[in-house]
Parts: sequence; C-alpha cells; structure tokens
Amino acid sequence: MNNKEKCYTKNFMKKELQEIDEKINNYLQAIENSDKKEKEFSKIKSEELNHVIENLEKERKEIEEMLKEIETGKVDQVRQILIVE
Repeated sequence: MNNKEKCYTKNFMKKELQEIDEKINNYLQAIENSDKKEKEFSKIKSEELNHVIENLEKERKEIEEMLKEIETGKVDQVRQILIVE
C-alpha cells in the first residue's frame, strides 16, 4: 500500500469549485441537447450524465467543507491522505 498526500489551499479549492461548476453546467447542457435529439439514446446518456453530475456535486460539497475550515482561520491548508492499494 502507498500513501498519496494532497494539500488543498484556499485558492486551489476556489479554483476547483469553479471548475466543478463549469463541468456541471456543461453536462446539464449536454443532457438538454441530447433530450432534444434521439429519445432512446438520450435517456441512457442522460442517466449516465446525471450520475456524473451527482459525483461532481458530492466532490463540490467536500471541497466547500474544507474551504470553510480554512476560511474560519482554523487552518491554512487542508491535507488529505489517500491510501492506494
């Protein structure tokens, strides 16, 4: 097993939140466009995209929680250690 450590600063997290918002907007636009086209294909594609959006929203929430820790002045940065098998 290996450890991978990630360090998150306030600026990094704000940038990540912007990128997540952009991705979500792009996926929502893709769903809307596919819904206008082929109905059967768009249903499957929409379900997949909805799953991706749910994961992005979960990631966004985690980053927002870490950002709150920094903004309250408790810490300068948040470290996250990932265990890789």
